Amino acid sequence: MESPLAQRGDFHELACVIDAATSPKPPRNLHEREQTDRDAVELLRFHEVDCVIAAGYPYVLSAPMLEAFPKRIVVAHNGDLTDRDQFGRRRWVGPQPVLDALLSGAKSTRTSLYFATSDIGHGPLFLVGARHPVPPMVQDALSRGDYDSVATYAHLHGRWMRESWRSLLLHGIEFLAAGSIKILDDTVWIDGVPGPCRLGDAPWQITRACDLGCNDCVIAAERSRTNSGELTTYEAYKTIDQIAAMKPQRFIMSGGDPLARKDILELMQHARRRGLHPGVNVSPTQKLTAESVNALRRYGLTRLILSINGSSPQRHDEVSGIPGSFSATVRGIRWARDAGQNIEINTLVTRHTVTDLAAIAEMIDAFRIEAWNVHFFVPVPASRKTESISAEQAEGAFAALGAIAALSKYRIRVFEAPHYRRFLMQQSQMDQASWADFAGYVGNSDIDEVVFITADGDVRPSEFLPLSGGNLRERPLTTIVRSSDLFVTLRDRSNLTGKCRRCEYRNACGGSRARAWAVTGDLFSPDPLCAYQPAAMEVAV
Repeated sequence: MESPLAQRGDFHELACVIDAATSPKPPRNLHEREQTDRDAVELLRFHEVDCVIAAGYPYVLSAPMLEAFPKRIVVAHNGDLTDRDQFGRRRWVGPQPVLDALLSGAKSTRTSLYFATSDIGHGPLFLVGARHPVPPMVQDALSRGDYDSVATYAHLHGRWMRESWRSLLLHGIEFLAAGSIKILDDTVWIDGVPGPCRLGDAPWQITRACDLGCNDCVIAAERSRTNSGELTTYEAYKTIDQIAAMKPQRFIMSGGDPLARKDILELMQHARRRGLHPGVNVSPTQKLTAESVNALRRYGLTRLILSINGSSPQRHDEVSGIPGSFSATVRGIRWARDAGQNIEINTLVTRHTVTDLAAIAEMIDAFRIEAWNVHFFVPVPASRKTESISAEQAEGAFAALGAIAALSKYRIRVFEAPHYRRFLMQQSQMDQASWADFAGYVGNSDIDEVVFITADGDVRPSEFLPLSGGNLRERPLTTIVRSSDLFVTLRDRSNLTGKCRRCEYRNACGGSRARAWAVTGDLFSPDPLCAYQPAAMEVAV
């Protein structure tokens, strides 16, 4: 749907700016907000206003305003909705975000512009934002413990933020007036570029339960499902429905051990009925049998995924810490092959496996697999940081994988090492124009949005990034992926810092944000596993 202002041409007298701060009696709750908005709607309709620019309104708009102006509301907010604490929870939300930010020691505050709509995931879509350094007078008051003055400064934050408010509101009017925002087939287009609407990978951790306790487990799996908080069967059905609506290229049920869920066959069948082609990443437990593999296939399984982290039984079992796990895995592969099932192999690149990749590749070729999924280690809390490889070893692994890919019959997919694309582009002298730009944050070698859904419904950009954009029990998947502050900021390459920001390959790479967070605590710092020195940095030196 095109903006009505674009059709009428003249918009200067058709846009109305509502400033909540100037209301004689600011609403104290959602009920009062709805009544205030009903009164405002009557006035706006009387003046035949086409669109609304809301200043100072809360993050969630009320139904009366959204229903009266569908697809025609832009909201400016004075809270920093993109910041999160160490546990991934949003910081500084509430009625006084500026004061909360100042008292938390923030060095800057932020204004944000959102496009509000009533039918796209029932949530706002981030357009643009601006940061503002905290003025010296406020910093001085904080250092003296003069919190009364700090509260006053926060109330009068317009003294240092007002100019950006004006520019942001004008920006919003221009968006609407120029028809920059369009909605086609439930997809938001901004300046002719579609917002993220299709998923590449959609791995879903349906349970954290697993009978094993592998050394290389990155999720801290539990032996029991009791009190795990995982999604119920009904919630799982609704999750599958939402994933199917986003048409992922690959849908994977993982764990823990997916076979630990008694409803695994029902979930598999429901996924197939919704048009998905589910794969299952199983563990070599006693639940993995020829019967279970055949049952999965009957209920809709399209590929079985198992892990091999060594070219011999001894090397694999040493990495996993589970005697006999290699033999159990090979038996599972044989059962899948006998059932005519497609097979994928996962390998985790650590200091123990990095020199074994060529031998592993040669061995799994005999299994007639469809794909080899190579995951580069990220030092998450559940794993051991000593497993990390160096940036130089990563470059060597890239060379080995490139050579293997040129000869192998199976596809090689690389996860949490997006600079593998940079390596391939350097080797082949490919121009960046031949590679599609990122549609969003991805942790693998495909240029598509990637989400990881935890057992309790949190939606993350990566299995290895313990930050959530929202929970499916509270918000729809489309809303979280398209407009949550975490996913929005990760798509914005201007947020990168250090050499990643100045790298000429940043649009084709961007670095592993999960590894940057795990090692430095900064989501946008350079990927520690990248050895490349950007040309811009060399010139600067």
